[in-house]
Parts: sequence; C-alpha cells; structure tokens
Amino acid sequence: MHNISNEFIKNPVMEIQLYLREIAQCKPEIPMIYPNGIFDAKTKEAVIAFQKIYNIPPTGKVDLTTWNALVNEDRLCYIKNKPGSPNRISIFPNNNHTCKLGDECDIVYVIQILLNNIGKKYKNDIINITGKYDAETEEAVKKFQKSNMLNITGIVDLETWNSLAHINNTCGFYSM
Repeated sequence: MHNISNEFIKNPVMEIQLYLREIAQCKPEIPMIYPNGIFDAKTKEAVIAFQKIYNIPPTGKVDLTTWNALVNEDRLCYIKNKPGSPNRISIFPNNNHTCKLGDECDIVYVIQILLNNIGKKYKNDIINITGKYDAETEEAVKKFQKSNMLNITGIVDLETWNSLAHINNTCGFYSM
C-alpha cells in the first residue's frame, strides 16, 4: 500500500507502476517493472497481464475498473508479503528533482545515510551526515555513479536516486 504524495498526484503513472511492482511479487505472471513514471511498453504489458488475471478486458489502459482493482490488490499483496512491516514512504520529491553541491535539506541526510550504508557493505569511505550537500558528499556520489556505470555528475537525479535505493534495499538496510 503506497502513501499518496505530491509525486503521485503529479505522476499517477509512477503510482500505477509501484502498484504493479508490488502485485508482481504475489503474482509472478505479471512482469516485474522498474517504476520510471513513463507509461512505456513494459508498463502496458504488465497492465494487460494484470487485467487478464483479474478478468478485466485486456486493453492495456488503466480505466476506473483497472485502477480500483490495482489499488485493492496492492493492499492485499502488501499485507501478504510483509505482514507487520512498517509503511513505506516516498522521499524523492519528483522525477525532475536533483540534489547537488550547496543544497541543504532533509533529502540530503537520506542520501548521506544511503551512501554510508552502501559504503559499509562495500568497504567504501564513510561520509559525515550533515544534511549539507558538500564536496565530501559530491565526491561520494561520483564514486557511487562510477561504480554503478551511471553518468558521473556528482548530482543525485532520479536515475542515481533509484540506483541508491535499489542497492540499499538489495544490501539489506537493517542488516548492515
């Protein structure tokens, strides 16, 4: 079950993709997609697979019937997959947001924490958690981007954020 945020209001496709991704963990017949906020061919394929499973005409379009079924099934799958788990939160403000040298905000704390957690796992440098996007943070982001074959900019954009989040989740944030 996803918390509604301003990002979802601005980009309902992202919410659809997050629902489909959660449901795919319960229903392997639905292709696993990577949420990017764009209603692409993979998203349409996942919507069609979902519609077939739930006896909705497989149009690949998310009408009210499909939407209601997605929301309901997401809730059920989330409860089934993660009983007693805490609710997730959406932190990255929107698809066009970036964090860069000189920024000072709450999301920078999160970026620094993610970099440190990943750094512990891979024995990288640990940076100070200050909430200020300083030269140390920029350098750590560049190292992360280089090791993950991303454009080396030192700026946390959506692609870098998604990679940080994915690797952090894969490493097991709570087990480090």
